[in-house]
Amino acid sequence: MTLPLTALTLVVASSLGWSGFDLLRKLLVRQVAPVALLLLLTLGSVPLFAAWVWIDGVTAPGPGYLPRPWRRWCSTWRPTCCSSMACASLRSPSPFPSCR
Repeated sequence: MTLPLTALTLVVASSLGWSGFDLLRKLLVRQVAPVALLLLLTLGSVPLFAAWVWIDGVTAPGPGYLPRPWRRWCSTWRPTCCSSMACASLRSPSPFPSCR
């Protein structure tokens, strides 16, 4: 089995990028408030994904991509669950002193 050099380069670059992103998160958690860190790291990764979509030319999925019941579930329960989880994590006691 042969592996193209571009595929190997992409795998190595992706691994190093995610490792660096995780290291940055772990180093900044002591200096930046958790909610601000979440916002900054999320906004920092948006340009990378936007460039990927722009280069790849990905289009939005068609109307039949998800079956109707699944679309209904995603549009109603997923935002509710995510909001509830975010509120619960902000209110729960943290084992890390810097996150209180």
